[in-house]
Amino acid sequence: DLVDADRWDDAFLLHDRETADVRLVRLRAGEAPDPLPAWLAVEPASRNVAEAAAAYTGERTQSRPRSPIGLALWPRSPSYRAPGATLAEFIAAGAEALRYPDPTPTDARRRLRIVRDFAAGCGQPLRRIAELDGDLLERALRIAFDTPQRFGEEITIERIAAAGAREVSEVLRFIAEAAIVEGPAYADVAFDRRALQEQASPWRYLNGEPFAKPLAAAQAWQRRYRLAYDTHYRSVISRAGDLRDLLERCSVAALALERLNAIRALGPPTGVAALFAFAAARDALAALPAQADGETPLTVGIALGAEPALFTEAEAAAEQVAQALEVQRGRLASQTVRFVLECESVPALDRLLQAITASDLGGVERVLDERLARHIDRLLTAAVASPLGEFVERYAVVSEATLDEAVEAFRALLEAAIRGSDDGHAVLREDRATAVA
Repeated sequence: DLVDADRWDDAFLLHDRETADVRLVRLRAGEAPDPLPAWLAVEPASRNVAEAAAAYTGERTQSRPRSPIGLALWPRSPSYRAPGATLAEFIAAGAEALRYPDPTPTDARRRLRIVRDFAAGCGQPLRRIAELDGDLLERALRIAFDTPQRFGEEITIERIAAAGAREVSEVLRFIAEAAIVEGPAYADVAFDRRALQEQASPWRYLNGEPFAKPLAAAQAWQRRYRLAYDTHYRSVISRAGDLRDLLERCSVAALALERLNAIRALGPPTGVAALFAFAAARDALAALPAQADGETPLTVGIALGAEPALFTEAEAAAEQVAQALEVQRGRLASQTVRFVLECESVPALDRLLQAITASDLGGVERVLDERLARHIDRLLTAAVASPLGEFVERYAVVSEATLDEAVEAFRALLEAAIRGSDDGHAVLREDRATAVA
């Protein structure tokens, strides 16, 4: 996903797996926050594609990169898949499933047309096959079905449903879509599923073999699986409750980080991606269904015996927010901040400084409300950006010999401050009367 933009936008952190595996943002001005997720890369618009590709592959910069930028970024994607089956192999498997037991056309274009025509009348994800082409089609097939064998099996099950055998197709699809983590907890359920995939295969049904006993065995396994899955899912929801409590405790830290990031004089914002991931994890945890879906083998994609990737992402986001907050706390405790805070006595500032010097992170979070953050921003911006302060640092003493030079330097500082201000004014000192109580 290639995006050209004038400036950074936090919306670039939204990752839609259906749209793209990785994203490259080319900024015409400004910079991106740091750090960023591995799947997201940001480059200045002035940098050519060859230079960008070389940066991610370790190649020397060339006029023509050995591989496109997309391939250079691809290993960074959370959807990364090792090289596997080709589009031709997927389409061949689908065409064979549609024509079985009759011969399949050898012409690749006829195979593709057969698969597309059938997929157009199905539900998702098969219907999407009729809407895509080329690399996008191959990507969609690999994400939805993983292997040509699984794609052919789904086509066959859909054929059985289209022929009116809904009961058979629903049970076969349930078995095909079920996912079980290998291990002792559900070893017997997994073993019986593998046996059923042979005994109650859709190919046997299409062959006209007796199917009453395999169907009854499959339905019995389906009931066992649902009982096991309900028990597992209850443990998942219990764990999700613990994580929601964790994120709730960390929400104060997240709010403090947002407020510190708004203080421009502390430097560039940090932990922006972590804050984004934190909010997304909190929303996703809250949206988990309270009970397992009894109609499908997986609820929100959670395999039997596995915890959702969301749990790891939630814990990582909370840790990253804490780390980013520590960075900002360190900036706030720098000598520049100490100097500015010591210039005036304000109870709220005094309490904040005491918390900083005592390394009381909780105290910093409790004291730092939005009003105090705005005041610190104003104090530090004035202290850092004041042309008078910079002039005094350069010319602590002015003599007759250096007078003209000093005047020119001060004029240049004033002009730069005016050009860089929002209102066309250069602020030479902080108005102490506006201090907060």
